[in-house]
Amino acid sequence: MRLLLLLLFTVSAMLCSQERIFYLSGENLQEDSVQRFLQPGGEHLPQVVPDGYRGAGLRFDGQDTLLRLKPAPELAFAVDQSFTVELYYFPEKVSRADGEMYWAGLVTRGSFAGSFWRLRSHSLKGTPLFQGTNRENGKMVLRSQMVRKIQEMAEQWHHVALVRDAHKRLLSFYHNGVLIKQEFEVDPQVFENPGQDLLIGQHFTGLIDELSIYDGIRHTFSPPQNEAAPEQAAIAVDAALQTNWQACRERGLHLYPMPKELHFSGQEFAFNPAAWSVQRHNGTDAPGLQAFRQRLQDCGLTDALAEGEGTGNLIVSGLFADLPTELALLSSPALPPRQGYVLGFAGQPGQRRIILAGSDEDGLRYAWLTLGNLLREGGSIFPALIRDWPDCLRRGIEISGPLSSDFVDMAFRMRINLLHRGRHAYSSDKDREQVRQFNDYAFERGILVEIAFHTNVLDLGPDYQKYITPGYNSHYYMYKPEEGLFGYLNGAYSWSRDDLARARGQQLAKEMKDLHFRSIYFHAIDRGGFNDPGNWARRLPQDRERWGDDQASADAHLLSIYVEELRREIPDIVIYYVQYPYVPTKDAKVLKYYRDLSAKLDGKVIHLLREAPRQLLASTVAAFRHPPRMCFYPYPFTVYPSYSNSGRFVASLYFGLQTIVRVCHWNPTSSLALASDWVFAEYLWNPFSPGAEPLPPDKHTLPVVLAPSEPIEQELLPRICALFFGEKAAAKMARIFAYKFSDRIPEQPHNILPAGSDHRQFFDRMITDSQQALEYMQETAPDILPRAKGMHAELNNYLQRCNLLARARRHCLQARELLDAGQADAALAEAARGRELLELPVARARNRYQAILNDLDIANAINLTISRREYLATLPEKKLRVAFYTYAGSSSGGGIIGLLPASLDQQGGLQVTTIDNLTRRNLQAVDVLVFNGNHSEGDCDENWRENILAFAQAGGGVIFTHNACGRHQGGFQPPLFPHICRGFDSMYVHSQELSVKDAGCFENFLQPGDIYTHAYFDHCQLLAGPEATLLLANASERPVTLAGNHGRGRVIYTGEIFGIDRQNRLTYPEFPHWQMLFNLIRWCGSAE
Repeated sequence: MRLLLLLLFTVSAMLCSQERIFYLSGENLQEDSVQRFLQPGGEHLPQVVPDGYRGAGLRFDGQDTLLRLKPAPELAFAVDQSFTVELYYFPEKVSRADGEMYWAGLVTRGSFAGSFWRLRSHSLKGTPLFQGTNRENGKMVLRSQMVRKIQEMAEQWHHVALVRDAHKRLLSFYHNGVLIKQEFEVDPQVFENPGQDLLIGQHFTGLIDELSIYDGIRHTFSPPQNEAAPEQAAIAVDAALQTNWQACRERGLHLYPMPKELHFSGQEFAFNPAAWSVQRHNGTDAPGLQAFRQRLQDCGLTDALAEGEGTGNLIVSGLFADLPTELALLSSPALPPRQGYVLGFAGQPGQRRIILAGSDEDGLRYAWLTLGNLLREGGSIFPALIRDWPDCLRRGIEISGPLSSDFVDMAFRMRINLLHRGRHAYSSDKDREQVRQFNDYAFERGILVEIAFHTNVLDLGPDYQKYITPGYNSHYYMYKPEEGLFGYLNGAYSWSRDDLARARGQQLAKEMKDLHFRSIYFHAIDRGGFNDPGNWARRLPQDRERWGDDQASADAHLLSIYVEELRREIPDIVIYYVQYPYVPTKDAKVLKYYRDLSAKLDGKVIHLLREAPRQLLASTVAAFRHPPRMCFYPYPFTVYPSYSNSGRFVASLYFGLQTIVRVCHWNPTSSLALASDWVFAEYLWNPFSPGAEPLPPDKHTLPVVLAPSEPIEQELLPRICALFFGEKAAAKMARIFAYKFSDRIPEQPHNILPAGSDHRQFFDRMITDSQQALEYMQETAPDILPRAKGMHAELNNYLQRCNLLARARRHCLQARELLDAGQADAALAEAARGRELLELPVARARNRYQAILNDLDIANAINLTISRREYLATLPEKKLRVAFYTYAGSSSGGGIIGLLPASLDQQGGLQVTTIDNLTRRNLQAVDVLVFNGNHSEGDCDENWRENILAFAQAGGGVIFTHNACGRHQGGFQPPLFPHICRGFDSMYVHSQELSVKDAGCFENFLQPGDIYTHAYFDHCQLLAGPEATLLLANASERPVTLAGNHGRGRVIYTGEIFGIDRQNRLTYPEFPHWQMLFNLIRWCGSAE
């Protein structure tokens, strides 16, 4: 009996034993254990990315990336062989060009000519599936199918496993450690696939990691430890940097950016410049030495440094290769990467040596800067051994204010090496000479200055508006179509006029060379979204004939002409190209364009992408043949805070030592953005410094933009302020910046503050904080370093303006509350106090006061308030979330927002805000979306037209007014809902009277036959769609307002525009116009 039991146990162990015969992850793709199985093919290998399940993973693009494993003996399973396949995968949400889903391959074995089995993933949902198929009588027959319930599973990690127990003829399918399906094999021949490759990632878009194949069966699988999207995973802060922060904190030192390798090597000692000499082995370090001399003065020391051999204390500077003897005194540290340096102290008092060794000329200059930061005010210095280098290759900011050497010096001290300047015309000889000097001064400090141009082939000058004919706008118009030229802003464009492109390339090359520019930044036409990228869908017949629908070839050809001409004059010029679109995306068509364009240009230019959460950004970067440059806008145009901690997100943009990142502040005209840039500079040098966080999907919402960061605000920011303002003023200056004021929020709070915010509480806090900040400014004034006094004064004026605007807005809120309570006289008095504040010159300095002033016009609002209160008493409350669309990058957003949100918010249950990026995620927080007079869609991270259609289909309401009905060439043509409105017909200016044809959308308002008079001087006549209900017509009986359904949602098109009067002033709407918009919103939000 014991022998029988032993025999049964042995057989069972043999049947259930397992041996891993193949393992694949992002960590071992290049190792022999994987390479020996790979079968060469026409496909590209997946990209190794750092965002795998537990380390590096493999990214498949759904197009031409694939892994083929040879039918090696180890992987050639016999028909009676048990095996297990398990893997982790992170599916991205993609669809075919027609919008339909498909099943993507995770692991496939076999052929359509015979039998095959495969693990698959739903392209939209991410749901896992197993299928086994073979042929019978020439037809394909499905023998086995096991699938998880199809539900939303995309963009998270999954652990899936297939177990085949050949002895029991049992198939088991596991998902996230749970057995979800088990069935008996119908036909074992499904697994007979001799000579067939095993395919991994066929048509799959996303990440695959830790794929294991076992000879034998397993039945224990753990679920993914983190099913959240990788972009939400915490950033791993560099432990060495954390230690270095602490070491500097303990010593009261202000090293910035923080060195990666830092070892203090002795006691602090007094640094007397007169007792030191400088021995330089490379003359390019002069700017670094100059900055060190300035730092001596900042610390209260006399610049008495002598240059020469010297016999006492000596500072020796040079390139790494030129200082072997000196470096031996530091135990011969390893050569740092590019732009790196070694700084060390050796010797005894009186014979001390400070050694500065750069891995290149940039690194040598940076060594001088760090040496200066080792000094404390008063003259003491800490000896240390430092080995350091920047993680990002290029670290860019925008030039704020006029060209000046002071600005370059500041950028140099921040280790910035790329300055961006928008397009400027330098006409006078004086201007041109100033530009040359500025560019050369920057270049001596290792800084490239780039200037921006569009890709037009002709410049049309500042008065280009004269070429725009009715039906067109500045974003697209006919210039000389017979010559193949259309207009966009002040340029004429063509993809077929090589003669004009070459002439312009030659002109630009001579201009760049004359002005000493060494970097140029081309920007494609910046409009059109995914459906009409860069006006490509509106290209002229000449371009269609030459290029067909191959935009990548057309763009690459045009850029190649410019590159050829520029490099003929300036061989080493750095050329950046902002292709359009430039957003990270999952859109298959856009990703193909990125792949094709980067392949055709193949390193001639450096492409650009906008910021995005890590996973989305990484998957898009993979489409480019060479790493693109990152352009980071830390906040929306409408906010523009005095400071933001957004530098903490740089780690999400980092892709190795070739990373280039530029921070963009919407072309600043003052130095107010610099505090944010100071913090950015730390993370551009060290993306994984303490305080680093992943960039979230809601990156531009106010809670994210203004979020506090303890490591930054309590340690990094004071450290930086000590260097730029002085040690005595540092703590209070850091606290001032940490308040994060914005003079734009008081202007139009309903357009900026999150929906449902307590405005009274916000402005009470802003008033208190700004008053405290002004006290700090007064207290710090005596201690500010001389070169920072101008910035200090500018900040003081800004804080005064913020305080006055916040107080004026607070009076406005109080006046409105009194008016709502029926206290008209008290409301008028309160409004007068607000207007008095706005009379002060400092309140009017940047024209932020006008909207508040309009809102303080209480007299005009009295009738509206009374009528509105009486009207709302006749209606049941209906809670709706309403958003007006205003795209980032324009103060008006291409539409009219003005005081409309303020007039509607909290009225009859409405909660009103604005939205500036039409992503599906953002639209989930909206019930009714209003496009009020928008003529263009601006920048969106996703295909906004598809998202709006889906939004309405699911029950959302959409309102298009005036220009947004498709009046101009742009994103609203063709109309999104042609069954309701076929588009814009013509303008009508003869009368503002409209007759009511159908009152089904109105509640206690208008009746058929009534006459309604709109506010603006014109309206659009529309073309009704076949399923439209005509609500309003004009005196010519032409349609003006149309209503209809789309799926479960409701849609309004109206040629009227709201919130603007006949004199083009943004005003509170008069009561009938308010009623009209209010009723249209309520009807759109009443879908079932």
